[in-house]
Amino acid sequence: MDKLLAIVGILFVCPLLFSQQFERMEFENLKYQELRTSGPDGAPPCLVVYLHSNRGGGDDNETQMTQIAVGRISDYIKSNHMPACFLVPQCPSGIEWATRGDRPGYAGKVQALILHYASRKGIDVNRIYICGASMGACGTWQLLKDNPALFASALIASGRSVTPWAKDYISMPLYITAGTEERSFMPLQRFASEINHAGGKAVFLPLPDLRHGEACEEAFSPERLKRLFSHVKGADNQTEAMDGQAANGGARASKGASYSFSLFCFPFGVAFEITFPRADGSGRPAAGAVKEQAEKQNP
Repeated sequence: MDKLLAIVGILFVCPLLFSQQFERMEFENLKYQELRTSGPDGAPPCLVVYLHSNRGGGDDNETQMTQIAVGRISDYIKSNHMPACFLVPQCPSGIEWATRGDRPGYAGKVQALILHYASRKGIDVNRIYICGASMGACGTWQLLKDNPALFASALIASGRSVTPWAKDYISMPLYITAGTEERSFMPLQRFASEINHAGGKAVFLPLPDLRHGEACEEAFSPERLKRLFSHVKGADNQTEAMDGQAANGGARASKGASYSFSLFCFPFGVAFEITFPRADGSGRPAAGAVKEQAEKQNP
């Protein structure tokens, strides 16, 4: 009887263990690894994408997995029993995620991968999250600019935008981090403020006394990941982790046919509010629009 129970236990536990391991995959010449987890209620998984820094580049589909952020994100997903598909693509050496002038980047391949999952993999299209560090942060900015209706929120660590136009980033909540010892600290802080003044929802989170490498790792703390995953596209009642961010601008959802933002001017303490129409009564493009976009790319 004891042996029978042990066998049953192994048969039950092993699939759970293997289902929570990364698997090497490839889609349209883009190499990536996937971690798929399930929750207790059988809900469709969210989609989480992490873009690595320059040190993760190559063609072995392995080097990108050594980055600290990968372990921190996967640990958070597992410890919180989140149903999720976590994708970690690899950019080839000598190529960047973001397009630079006439040098095409690899962000377009990531976009195709995301749309493939949105149309074919049964994910929750209202819960697609994108994050990246350094070079990966630049690629994250690119994807946000090119796909303003796609993401629920984004976490951007120590990387500048590919465009100077703040209005390109007002469609989704953004969490932007930088170490106070980085050269990008002040430019990113200013850009977050410009996004908010344009009507966006950006929170700048300074990382005291950290240089670039340390800041890229520290950005993906459990607290900041909790903020990232608190957003659901189209939801009126979100957990707005932006409260109290007076120095950088805060956003709060309002019900009905408009979206209101309270903006603050630091250090003068001046506050004002602006309102603009919502796309579908929820402030975000409907899930059907995302599926339609994905199906067009993946007929």
